[in-house]
Amino acid sequence: MSDIRANKFAQIIVDLLHPPAGRTAQRPCGNHCGGTTLAEPLVSAIYAFILEREGLPHLLFDLPGQEEIFFAHAKDAQLDFVPLFHKMAFEEFAVLIKIRSDANPRSLGSVDPARQARLQKGISHAPLASTVTVWR
Repeated sequence: MSDIRANKFAQIIVDLLHPPAGRTAQRPCGNHCGGTTLAEPLVSAIYAFILEREGLPHLLFDLPGQEEIFFAHAKDAQLDFVPLFHKMAFEEFAVLIKIRSDANPRSLGSVDPARQARLQKGISHAPLASTVTVWR
């Protein structure tokens, strides 16, 4: 059973990025859509709407608590490393949709902000045509 709120929210997001036929906005050639598994209802609805608009969606999920584990164990070289999937998303896709759906939004509160900034510097090196970040 689908969540009506997730479907309506997904339709708004996708309508902004993939207008229905007849509108003049350029249709992106590929999309990266992801979030944690907690965002599955919204990501699934976005996936379906992108397919209806003849888009080419690619999904990538993170585990709940994955960032917390990463910062607890990552060394400097790992903070600077750009994961292949992130690099591909920035280089290959016209649209990036990231659903932020943390189980504990304060989980990174004790992580040094300099370490967080160092990681962000590496993974956000190239602008996309369209980027949407949604907090759920």
